Amino acid sequence: MLVRGAVAVGRTLGGWQQRRIAAAQDAYVENWKTAWTEGCNASWASEPVTAAPYRQGPQRDAWMAGWNWAQTQPDRRDPSRPGSNGPAALRRNGERRRHLVSAAKGGALSLTVYAAARWFSRLRRRSENGDDAAN
Repeated sequence: MLVRGAVAVGRTLGGWQQRRIAAAQDAYVENWKTAWTEGCNASWASEPVTAAPYRQGPQRDAWMAGWNWAQTQPDRRDPSRPGSNGPAALRRNGERRRHLVSAAKGGALSLTVYAAARWFSRLRRRSENGDDAAN
C-alpha cells in the first residue's frame, strides 16, 4: 500500500513537471516564431538590420535569422505577385511528387499501382464533371 501511494505521488509530480517543461518549451518556440516573422517583415519593408528590436538572446537571433532569410526570398505577403499560384498549389504539387517518389522506391509494381490509381481518379473526376467523351 505504501509503494502504491508512492507511485501515485511520483506519477502526479512527474506529470506536473513534464507539463510545466512542455509549456515552457512551447512558449520559447512561439516567441522564436514571432521574432523570426518580425525579422522577415522588417526585411521586406526595407528596414536595416540594425533596426532589430531585441538587444540580445534567442529573440534577437530569431529576428536576425528571419531578416537574413527574407533577404534571399521574394515578399510572400503579396498574393498578387507574378507567378504566384498560392501556397496551396505548391503544397499539392509537392505532395504529388512525394507520392510518386515513394511509389518509385517501392519498385515497378508500386509504380504501376500508383499510375493506375491516378488514372482511375482522373476518370472518376471526368465522369463526375459530365465529361465522359474526353477519354
